Amino acid sequence: ARASRRRAWRLTAGVALPVTAVLVAFGLGGAGGAQAKPAPSAAQLLRTALADASARGSVHEVQTAVASKVTIGIATDVATNEGRQEITHSGGEQAHVLVVGATAYFSGNQAALIHYFGLPASVAHTVGTRWVSVPSSSSGYAAVAANLTLASALKSLTPPGALTETAPTRVDGQSVVGIRGTPGSADGKDASDILYVTSSSTPLPVAGSASS
Repeated sequence: ARASRRRAWRLTAGVALPVTAVLVAFGLGGAGGAQAKPAPSAAQLLRTALADASARGSVHEVQTAVASKVTIGIATDVATNEGRQEITHSGGEQAHVLVVGATAYFSGNQAALIHYFGLPASVAHTVGTRWVSVPSSSSGYAAVAANLTLASALKSLTPPGALTETAPTRVDGQSVVGIRGTPGSADGKDASDILYVTSSSTPLPVAGSASS
């Protein structure tokens, strides 16, 4: 089945994510009147954009994945050592994941516990609506906590393979340039084919797309 994703990033102020998230969008306008400089290579532009995003301390990501007749929506807030994720599935699954320090926590409805997290039906029934903790020492931690810290989320956006720039365009009203990777060369299936970054003196990731 053919799948496509579009990742839209919103930079946010640093917040205590597991308790509450007050999202504050930063202005992303470019600096006017600056002296022209040689354009950076695609690889240099990627490094700068990811470093600028990391320096902001926390980000908000909205992702939609479509395959065949199934749609999955994922909303994620991540900071350096903590993150929160809400997952909805067109089949009715609803899942929630938190990472705080060295522990991940997950909960969800019965469909999500069984089909998304892979719990046996009897265990899912016992868990009910309670949260399940997964320490970093557990073999299941990496899967539950994937992309729920700032470093891992930014790594997942890195386009695979040799990089090239696309022509300037606009995403959500912002002037951007795309950094295109080489399809099929990613080590991980979640890497983006194209990452769009703002056309400014401090480029920042704002969206990505991938297909398979």
